[in-house]
Formats: sequence, structure tokens, C-alpha cells
Amino acid sequence: MSFIPADAYYVSISDIPLSLLESWHIEVLFIDRDNTCVPRSTRTIPADVSAWFDALAAHTSIRAYIVSNNIHTEAVNKTAQSLGIKAISHAMKPSCSVMVNVMKKHGIAPEHACVIGDQLFTDILAGKRGGTRTILVKPQSRRDLWYTYVLRVIEWIVLRRVTWMGAHHE
Repeated sequence: MSFIPADAYYVSISDIPLSLLESWHIEVLFIDRDNTCVPRSTRTIPADVSAWFDALAAHTSIRAYIVSNNIHTEAVNKTAQSLGIKAISHAMKPSCSVMVNVMKKHGIAPEHACVIGDQLFTDILAGKRGGTRTILVKPQSRRDLWYTYVLRVIEWIVLRRVTWMGAHHE
């Protein structure tokens, strides 16, 4: 297990059962964009990801936000709009401040929030710092920013014994 353990590990966001989020009494999701919802290799939302967000909206009352470090606000907003949710860009994760502000605004306790992302040292660390539940997913693409590759090497070492849940395979 890693030294920054996530609460759950899934191959893809579309593998996360809505029943898990409901059993945790989640009221708000903070979801990373790049390589979590949109592969960096195509920049197109996969059909299974869109279907998962459709099911989230149809079958739960959970609020969802894209929370991205991406500085291209227009692209982040476009993705969120396509998924029917709100967006926050320039999040500066592992800072948890934007998520804490959203929770305060809506009167949601951290234990009723969850961060979903593909990076241990940004997404999951931000969630842990904010007191939320966390779910780590595998990156959708091997394409990434140059400095992310450095952290990925450390992640691969830290996560080598993790059991990943889900139907999708690499």
C-alpha cells in the first residue's frame, strides 16, 4: 500500500460503481480532467466516461466538478459542459483550497466529498489534505507533461502492490 493511500483504486473512472459513492454518502465529487476524463493522447471524452457521467446525473444527486490544474480554462470548461457539470481550472493541486471553498459554499462536510484522479501526488494528495475520500484511477494515456513523467516513476514504485478494480484493462 502506498504512503498516501487512496480509499479505492479503479482502472477507469467508468469502473467506479455509483453504489460505492452512495455507500460513502458522497454529496460532491471533485474529478480531475486530464488523463482521468480526457486522455491526453486524443483530448476526446471516451464514450464509457460520458456514459458514467450520464448515469451519475440520472441516478444520484451528487454534485460534480472538474477540478483541473490545466491553465487552458476554455478547454476545461468545454469538457465540463460536455459532461453536464461545473469546472474549476488553475486548481493548483495538491492545494485543496478550491475544493474546501466549494464544500464550505454548499455546506458539505469533507467526509461527504470525494476526489477522483489519476495522479497520487496532485489529485489524491489534495483530497487527503482536504479531508475527503479519494479514488485513484489509472491514467487513460501514457502521454503526459514532461514533469509529470518524473512523478509517474515514483508513483509506479509506490503503487506496485495495489490491486486495481474494474473491467478495463491496459
